[in-house]
Amino acid sequence: MQYNTQAMIRKYKSQLLLFLLCLLTNLLWAQIPKQSFILETNETGTTRNYVARKYIILKSGFSYTATTCSFSAKVDTTLIISIATIPNPIPGDTTSASNDEVYTPGNTFSNDITQSVSGFSLITPKNNSYSNDTSYIFPILWFKTIPVTNNLNGGYKWEDITDNNAKVLKYSAQGAGHGDEYIITRDKVQTYNFNPAINLSYDSISKEILVKNSNLAQTTIIGVWGAKENYDMDKCFFAINGRQNESVLFTKRYVVQADSTKTDLSFGDNYTRNFLYQSNSIDGADINRFHEKSLRIGAYYRSNKPNTSIWGEPQKAVLSLGYKFDAANVNNTSVFEAQWNGFGEFKGYTPELLVFDRQLSLLDCKKFESYLAIKYGISLDTSYVSAKGDIIWDYNKNIAYRNRITGYGREDALGLSQKMATTSYEEMPFYTNQIDSYEANDSYRLSSPNRLLVMGCEPSNTMDDGSYIIFGDNNGSIANTDSLAQGFIGTMSRKWLVCTNIYPSSEHNKILSWRETGFTNTDEVNFKRNIIKPVSVSSASMVTTKALKGKDGYFAWTVGQEYGPTIVKFGTNQNNLTQNKHDYGYKIAKDGQVYSIQKGIICDSSLFMVERGQRIEIEKSGRIIYLRVNGVRYKNTEFAIDSIQKDSTYYGAIIIGNNSSEVKLTDFRHGGFVDTGHKVELSYLAQRASDFANYRNGKTALIIDRNAIGDFSGNIDIYYSDEVDEARSKIIFNNVFWDTDESGSDVFTFGYTESAQLRSTKIDISEEKTEPDENKITDVVQIYYSSMNDLSTVKVRVQMEKPSKAVILVYDLLGKCIEKRVLSDNSNVQISSIKLPETGVYIIKVTTDNMIYSQEIVSKM
Repeated sequence: MQYNTQAMIRKYKSQLLLFLLCLLTNLLWAQIPKQSFILETNETGTTRNYVARKYIILKSGFSYTATTCSFSAKVDTTLIISIATIPNPIPGDTTSASNDEVYTPGNTFSNDITQSVSGFSLITPKNNSYSNDTSYIFPILWFKTIPVTNNLNGGYKWEDITDNNAKVLKYSAQGAGHGDEYIITRDKVQTYNFNPAINLSYDSISKEILVKNSNLAQTTIIGVWGAKENYDMDKCFFAINGRQNESVLFTKRYVVQADSTKTDLSFGDNYTRNFLYQSNSIDGADINRFHEKSLRIGAYYRSNKPNTSIWGEPQKAVLSLGYKFDAANVNNTSVFEAQWNGFGEFKGYTPELLVFDRQLSLLDCKKFESYLAIKYGISLDTSYVSAKGDIIWDYNKNIAYRNRITGYGREDALGLSQKMATTSYEEMPFYTNQIDSYEANDSYRLSSPNRLLVMGCEPSNTMDDGSYIIFGDNNGSIANTDSLAQGFIGTMSRKWLVCTNIYPSSEHNKILSWRETGFTNTDEVNFKRNIIKPVSVSSASMVTTKALKGKDGYFAWTVGQEYGPTIVKFGTNQNNLTQNKHDYGYKIAKDGQVYSIQKGIICDSSLFMVERGQRIEIEKSGRIIYLRVNGVRYKNTEFAIDSIQKDSTYYGAIIIGNNSSEVKLTDFRHGGFVDTGHKVELSYLAQRASDFANYRNGKTALIIDRNAIGDFSGNIDIYYSDEVDEARSKIIFNNVFWDTDESGSDVFTFGYTESAQLRSTKIDISEEKTEPDENKITDVVQIYYSSMNDLSTVKVRVQMEKPSKAVILVYDLLGKCIEKRVLSDNSNVQISSIKLPETGVYIIKVTTDNMIYSQEIVSKM
């Protein structure tokens, strides 16, 4: 009897457990929506609802008829979409999806959905920042450093671009999910390779991130960490609290586990590349060399056994970072040994962090590490692979060029659109965690003069998805030059290898054709020309015969003696402005005042006044139009294209109206209409390529070995510099085409000759320090100190063939004009003395009827 009773208890206990398990399974199934739903069959019913947590894939064979069938899908728990409001899977196709398509509201298809549907407010899922293709594994949290507003010099924060929308909150005793969001200002942000990186340790408080969908028992966490101090001291990166008694502390050297039965994992042993400086590590005994490479990628893996309890476990976790480890943190689920309490925080910059709810394969991890390395200019010790797994830089093959590897490219699946690149392993003393990649730590300026080499696409030039250009160097000297064939008197010892999968297009090196009326064109050299409207012509116009290839466009020129009136626009293919049409740009009036043009209408208020000799750049970037002056982007010139006209066909046009004098646009350039190639900048600052300083005006060459051997004895291409930025000490090579023989790689270096290879209107007298010869009769501008005992007063001497007017402009490094002088035309030789206000660097520009001259001068009080 006793036996039967026990058997009965066991029987009913088993049935009870089975019942509870079924009940729990049903409840979980009802509460947790599927990650995705694939529609593959015909739908003929009246209504069908689908739950899709992330996205909906319309497969071949799925069809609907809007008049007889309604379709709704739940993208999150508050969103219902009716079929009547969804754009067709393929524009123009009303019956079926003949190709596989991914539907992301407001992103994949041409027209955005903004109205309220079925009583719910429609919100575009945040995960449209990257591809939803099921062939990729994507993180459940993906934090990127982004501006809080559209002001690039304003506040910054870490934003989760997935639809989990996790927040980085300051620590609160109420627990995770409470507290103020962590936001810092631009001056506390560092940009690596022109991408912002946040400082999470700026204030003395922990930052907490609540993970709502996983306890991270199985996880991969990949981050970029750039220390700015304490290189030889172990510091805390982050702590994970998920399952009870399974918390982890991740430091520069250890993975510390709360369970006392497990040994702390040290990954900072000798002869490994890690975050902790050690004299006998792979980085060697020099801590300065370690400092150069302090920005590094770290990947942490964990794959604990699943919990098999029928009661389940909480599906949440907390990441703590940005402060010292605190065992009393209310979010802790474990007890650590006392030695770790109060362990110091990592101080530096953390641009990006990816959190996965699984352990990634080695290949998948390489995809994301390669993406981060390219984006932030980090050199890896392995090959680089694309999101599709293709090798784009073969580390084992490119043995001689493994130094300062970086690059640029486009990978839509990962949200990568890197249009220019410089290494973040710049040689001392130009450490990239101390010197921003932008000039003057200003995201509206161009690259810093401290960056030796900057490469990228010409402005508004397009790259196709999956395109890359990766380059590394042979670690040769940049301070010394030696002789080389091809007739150069000096060449740089350093060589670079370029690897690319961008092959020459049918438009390679093709000149953009225009429909022109009234202009006289001179000095046309490939993609740069001078445009002249003579006095005898009342008006002149140029309209491109091609529309923009993508959404971006570019025009640039140097302002001559007369301003115009000049209209430069993107829009219709007409040589005039049409009201309420998609004509957008700027007008420069006869007096130099600048006005924006929106929907074909010239706005009433002047934005500012340009000066003669200034370099003007007008850019269309998607829906945004803005203007640069001498390399500085002015935010007050920025405006947006009407959303209705954002997808219109855009041509380019220049229109110059009546003026009693000749109007000239000097060194006019364009971008976005045809393939204009790539741009290379070489710095000639002291301790950079200073040997090239005296050869910067048309005498410096970019020498490319198309055979990629590096001996420069075979198939050689030579590009001579055609632009100099005196303010940033940059020698610039425009319209460079890589890999023109489809070999997949090129080797290049720099050399110089004794004579300029291109016509230059500038005369190099930057080394002039003494009083010039007054009797020398040439067209020349000379700028020199009044005496070597007074380095705050300079003299500007202008000598011309015949008496004419000249203008002197003095700018500080912020681009502000601090002095303007107009010299009379009563003599062909004029000298003006200028007192500079304070110690610093200034740019002095002189314009005459025949030339434009610019020189950098250092004032010392």
